[in-house]
Amino acid sequence: MYRFAIAGLLLLGLAAPAAAQDVKAAQTFLTGLYVGYAKGKKPLEVTGKDVDRIFTPELAALIKADLPLQIDGVGVIDGDPICDCQDWDKFSVTKIDVTPDGPKGAKATVAFTNAGSARTVRYQLALVEGKWRIANLSEEGFEDFRKALADDIVARVKDIMK
Repeated sequence: MYRFAIAGLLLLGLAAPAAAQDVKAAQTFLTGLYVGYAKGKKPLEVTGKDVDRIFTPELAALIKADLPLQIDGVGVIDGDPICDCQDWDKFSVTKIDVTPDGPKGAKATVAFTNAGSARTVRYQLALVEGKWRIANLSEEGFEDFRKALADDIVARVKDIMK
């Protein structure tokens, strides 16, 4: 019986560094997303060529499906969901917090300022083939980005089918 207890404690001891390493990798992923907003840099194309590098396959598919359904460029995605903006100026990340959320997930909060305005974006991250990706996000006006996209697609398809 003691052998099982010792084995369990050893496994927990091994899992803690792995979780810490995963959190660090998730934080590095998010830092990499935001570095492009610095003055003189160019951010990743979150709704273009970089969509598959940023989002899980499921969320990327929703983004790709929603964009062509927009009417006169108006839809759920009317700006950059990473910076919660259409333009950026004097952009500065003030804090990135990441906590584990299961064996292949993490929750994160990124606080930043853009043009003097404080903003916060909350993320649900997932490991996809060993790489961190955004599974969902929420920000002011979008408590559930994935649901907003799915609902918009359904509504627009219904309108088309009328």
